[in-house]
Amino acid sequence: MVVIGVLFLLSVITGFIIYRKAIWKTIRFKTVSRYRGKAAFYSSLHRNIGVWTLLFNLLIIASGLVLSITIAKNAIKTSGSKPSTSHQVDFSLDSIVERVTRSNPEFEVHLVRIPAYSHTVKISGRYKNDPAVYGDYASYFLINGLSKKTENKQVMSDLPLAEKLLLMAAPLHFGNYGGIFLKILYCFFGIVPAILSVTGFLIWRKRSRV
Repeated sequence: MVVIGVLFLLSVITGFIIYRKAIWKTIRFKTVSRYRGKAAFYSSLHRNIGVWTLLFNLLIIASGLVLSITIAKNAIKTSGSKPSTSHQVDFSLDSIVERVTRSNPEFEVHLVRIPAYSHTVKISGRYKNDPAVYGDYASYFLINGLSKKTENKQVMSDLPLAEKLLLMAAPLHFGNYGGIFLKILYCFFGIVPAILSVTGFLIWRKRSRV
């Protein structure tokens, strides 16, 4: 996935270089699209689509590369590790969640997870006043299921900007920080790279025949 993301990034960069003089005109609707043959039509279509989706494509590429690199790093770290002996524990998840929400009334719980071979409960969610782009799982509490004590916690709004940007990569990439309209918009723009691939191939094919 990292390789594909890099290739996509190179495609956007080369497109920006080729059409850099037409970007401002295209945004202001100053370009005139006349049918002067298939090659000119494909080139015009490719340019217009590429310009209007440039920022979105860069957003998807950047966030996708961050996610891919993070996943690769985590896979390398855990590849040689072996799980410890399983613990037989008996505790109530409902009571733990209730304790967290009672002491943090602004915190919304979106995910409760018990890591394998552990008695620690990870309660992930978001604070009500946090921007939606933070996502639903960036803030969390690590609770010891036996002692009910908080072993660690992360509050998204308190993190440095660099860490916030890394954690926002997933919501920005998948578009799950908004409602159905945003998801439809992401779906529509998600089809654009396929269209650019087709129009780019047609441009190359026409020019290679000359």
